[in-house]
Amino acid sequence: MSVYVDTNVLVYWLVSDPVYGEKAMKLVESIEAGNTAITSALSLVQVNWVMESLFKAGVIKKHDPRRMIESIAGIQNLRIVRLESSICKRALRHVERYGLDFEDAVHLETALRHKCAEILSADRDFDRGPLPRRF
Repeated sequence: MSVYVDTNVLVYWLVSDPVYGEKAMKLVESIEAGNTAITSALSLVQVNWVMESLFKAGVIKKHDPRRMIESIAGIQNLRIVRLESSICKRALRHVERYGLDFEDAVHLETALRHKCAEILSADRDFDRGPLPRRF
């Protein structure tokens, strides 16, 4: 059974975050070692937005969207799935039921749609949802 990779894991991995980078690296390594995983195309958009923000704030020296996408797409055993309108519509239920923001609700619905066993994320908001969260 697959695991779902949230945006923050990818960001922490890409920037080698001083607090969460090591945990994110271990999660990515476990995926590459054979644990199948998925993430939504929404994650690529969100990672790009965060990376642009970090670049503009001077936290990182360079941001290349093409390289970012290639890095994420290059993670073995990680499948990037489409963002569909039906997922967005169904995600509204998770906003109401679990008090998630819309983006997290979309990630949760994507994980449920693809029958993921858990969500890999540093975001504790997912603890209110039906899937276990690990980080």
